[in-house]
Amino acid sequence: MQNTNNSGRSTLSTLSKFLFTSLCSSQEAKERNFVTERKYIVFETELLSLFGNCPACHATSSASISKTEGSQVEVHQICGCGFQRKWRRQPYIRRMPAGNLILSGAILLAGSTPSQALRIFQHASIQAISRSTYHRHQEKYLAPGILSDWRTEQRRLFEEIDRGNQKIDLSGDARYDSPGLCAKFGTY
Repeated sequence: MQNTNNSGRSTLSTLSKFLFTSLCSSQEAKERNFVTERKYIVFETELLSLFGNCPACHATSSASISKTEGSQVEVHQICGCGFQRKWRRQPYIRRMPAGNLILSGAILLAGSTPSQALRIFQHASIQAISRSTYHRHQEKYLAPGILSDWRTEQRRLFEEIDRGNQKIDLSGDARYDSPGLCAKFGTY
């Protein structure tokens, strides 16, 4: 089931469209859609138990969380036989965890405040991005992507009007002259 915003457009497809057409240059990103792919919350002890046995010699091995970056976790597994590996839980887009960027985009397109949305993760002890990461993603990737989509749609509408295929209805909103409101934001 897809979420929709007030205009009826699919929020998920909007997020998917501008995140992955503008940001993804890797072949993997072009073949997979990281936004629509399902994701799961995994408990730390259960995750580490998956690395309890060495795949090379099947002996007991040790595993630990070696790094976290927002919603991204990296597990380091070491065995006495010399086998070792590092495992990341999510793909990367432009050297950043895809889940972090998707989370920022979902918060923005849901119309939520980052403080409120991220507090939910904090109360549930779920690793997530910080507010500063959200704002950096918004400034560098999300806002430019949305602006680009808006300009493309605006150009399409102007071209349709120029061809004479579109009737134009102009209207105004006179709320700007009410007490407490400013004429600066009146639209015509």
